[in-house]
Amino acid sequence: MSTPLIFDNVFGEVTPSLTAELTTYWSSSDLAVAGNMSERAKQVALLARSAEGEIVGVASVEKTYHAPFKHDFFLFRASVSRTAGGQLLSSQLLNKTFDLLNDRYDPNSDTAIGLLASIQNKHLDRLFSEAVGSRSKMVFIGYNQRGHQMRIRYFDDARLNPK
Repeated sequence: MSTPLIFDNVFGEVTPSLTAELTTYWSSSDLAVAGNMSERAKQVALLARSAEGEIVGVASVEKTYHAPFKHDFFLFRASVSRTAGGQLLSSQLLNKTFDLLNDRYDPNSDTAIGLLASIQNKHLDRLFSEAVGSRSKMVFIGYNQRGHQMRIRYFDDARLNPK
């Protein structure tokens, strides 16, 4: 996509009209969305929109406990419209979502201490061959039970307090 994109922070501010718009985006793009679309919409943190205002990319996060690390992380998911430029937009969504959550992070609170991602796209899996991503700064931590790469990035000033 050669036209500039508009990124819209919607973390914690998903309205019924945005939920309807997201449902239309996911349905019309034939994107698999696990679970209830209304519940998934509540997890959306960042949108990428075309110059015309159309949603072309979505980043969502879900706070989850990662047992091997004994901490909560935000599980990052992204979906990108086939018309939107794939890998580059996925990277932008990842980095902008990290920045958004990193700015909100309070090391004195009991919250997620970073982003966790499972690389499920086979094309992206082949591209992510660096132990530490040069653009994303996501660190390879192994493979999950499904054979997908797992990557993690801690927020600035993250403090370890195992649960």
